[in-house]
Amino acid sequence: MRSFLIFLKRIYIYFFSFNLFLSLNRNKKKNLIYPERLGYGDHIVFCLIFYDQIKKKNNYLFCYDEMGYNVGKFFFPKEKIVKSFFFLKDSYKILFLNVLKNYKFFKARSINKGNDKFLGYQQLANLYSKKLVLKKLNKKKIQKKIINFSKKKYLTFYLKHFHSDKNRLIPSLRQTSDLKKVFKIIKYVVINKKTN
Repeated sequence: MRSFLIFLKRIYIYFFSFNLFLSLNRNKKKNLIYPERLGYGDHIVFCLIFYDQIKKKNNYLFCYDEMGYNVGKFFFPKEKIVKSFFFLKDSYKILFLNVLKNYKFFKARSINKGNDKFLGYQQLANLYSKKLVLKKLNKKKIQKKIINFSKKKYLTFYLKHFHSDKNRLIPSLRQTSDLKKVFKIIKYVVINKKTN
């Protein structure tokens, strides 16, 4: 059974690779700029670092996963975004990106320079990036409920939950496998700290 599932994963990865190749080839006259990482934070950092480049004529943000597309829509108008024929599933991201490194047609951009994996994030701690995000936020329609809620005392949780097997490291070793513990923490905070 396990070998059969591995076989299906390989078929999916091959099929998506072909989809990606066709998507890139179809838009070969455009200069497509796309990331090598597919995390939520990575997408935001990527859009900030390459914002000025993507805004130039004949440059476009290429999205091949849904999360990247949603982040891209925040920063760029739809006419500056090119999508693959279909998006990569979240559970296959790590496996797929490891395979993609071997394909010459895949020319993703990195948010890092040299061997410092945090340099891409560090260079964003500047006034320009903050002004850009605030500028984009001001153009968005924010519901009054959210505005009123943000004025109250609150605590935000961001959870990654793909499965409940704590011994399974794929698709993410940083995911939360035991949601019961998370709910206990939330309950404690809400009851004892009177937080929304």
